[in-house]
Amino acid sequence: MLATLRLIATHPSNEGRTVAAIADYFKWQLSKRLLGVKHRDFEFHGLKLRCFADSHSASAAMYFNGLPDYREMRFMQRYLRPGDAFLDVGANVGVYTLLAASLVGPEGRIDAFEPGEKALRYLRQNVELNALHQVKVHPLGLSDTPGPWALVETQDDCTATLAASQSDRDEQVAQIDCVKLDEFAPDMNWAMAKLDVEGAEPLVLRGARSHLSRGNPPVLQIEMDGFSKRFGVGTREFIEELRGLRYQTSAYDPSSNALVACDRPWELNIRNVLAVHEQCFPQVVDRLRERPA
Repeated sequence: MLATLRLIATHPSNEGRTVAAIADYFKWQLSKRLLGVKHRDFEFHGLKLRCFADSHSASAAMYFNGLPDYREMRFMQRYLRPGDAFLDVGANVGVYTLLAASLVGPEGRIDAFEPGEKALRYLRQNVELNALHQVKVHPLGLSDTPGPWALVETQDDCTATLAASQSDRDEQVAQIDCVKLDEFAPDMNWAMAKLDVEGAEPLVLRGARSHLSRGNPPVLQIEMDGFSKRFGVGTREFIEELRGLRYQTSAYDPSSNALVACDRPWELNIRNVLAVHEQCFPQVVDRLRERPA
């Protein structure tokens, strides 16, 4: 608990509101543990986010003033425009989906892929709560091999991951359908994609090579914390695959609103990496400059 409180107190999203943020933390913990409250709706970028008692990602959004992934979400706020399309792979309960919806507006589009049963149920509730007709929820996984896959779901949270080995399949699993993005939506164009699929990110991108070869989408946000080794792909190898598709791994500094190319992102101690297509890099930087820090 002390580590969580320290993080809340020092998080950049809580600058000037530390006491209120800590109060939110204790109020939510007491409500769900002592009173049995199952969910709470709170303001989230002009929308409502339903925070479920067993959702870590929604709770983090509450504790960190709607910007739990501060660096990444500030980038989205400065980069995305009304009318854009956003691809959310591993949408979970919808934190990124709702943030994107608030930015692209009703004339935009969000494709949210979430195969996990519990997370999918919560995601749909959040979409329906806000009447977000621009959000298309797809109860599917994305991979390089279409067809049935085993999905391992956690019991105490809303996370799930594709089974990478027989030992995974020996755990509690569900059967889901996976598709290749190239085949599922061959004519769609997105401004940005967020991938958070517990190590299966290389499989998702291998199933989207046709899109990626033409810089669609120009920006990828990829969780790159070493979990891809479960699928036989090390971080360096993954970055080489991205380079082969002409995507440059980059780091974003929200304080200076600067996007800087970085060939060794694992040295920066960041969980999510931005990869920008070389051909689109100037246009991405121009968008950021239109909304200075």
